[in-house]
Amino acid sequence: MHAESERETSLEGAIDWFRRGLVSQGRAAELAGVSLTAFIDALAARKIDVLSVDVDELRVEVERA
Repeated sequence: MHAESERETSLEGAIDWFRRGLVSQGRAAELAGVSLTAFIDALAARKIDVLSVDVDELRVEVERA
């Protein structure tokens, strides 16, 4: 059970770093030692947005289209 608690601690830390914009989803998954799919599932389970859209970036993309 010790390994499981370490994994959960790593996951929580990676989620925190992701939420603060310090790492990408892929890097956070690597740091947590889980697959990207498992990381995204963990975000969804905690009701954390999986996709973040910057309004200014979106406006530029819409203008380009």
